[in-house]
Amino acid sequence: MIGIRESRDSFTIEGLSASQIDEYTKQFWNECNNPNNVSRNLLTNNDIKVIEIKEKKLLVLRIPFAARTERPVYLTKNPFGNTYKRNHEGDYRCTDDEVKRMLADSSAELKRDSTILRTFQSKILMLPL
Repeated sequence: MIGIRESRDSFTIEGLSASQIDEYTKQFWNECNNPNNVSRNLLTNNDIKVIEIKEKKLLVLRIPFAARTERPVYLTKNPFGNTYKRNHEGDYRCTDDEVKRMLADSSAELKRDSTILRTFQSKILMLPL
């Protein structure tokens, strides 16, 4: 959420003006659609909302989970050293091996674990009920 200030153990709702909301929204879309900043934009217009809490407006960004075939999503044009994963409350840099696995799993031609093998499928059809 944009419009909340965090200081050590507390949060303060500061809110945003209409012009700030417009400015931040425009800047966000420009940045996430720039391939020099992020490899893939997964967001839609429905992922950005303005909400009101205590008569103050906040900008809420929902970052969707990337499907296996969409990963890795990384900063800059180089996935190595610029790919992060979320664990609990933090984002952690992926190792080169983790990035390589994501790249291999995202290959459209491999489709690992997403297709039933023909021989396996025929055996399933022959099972007695």
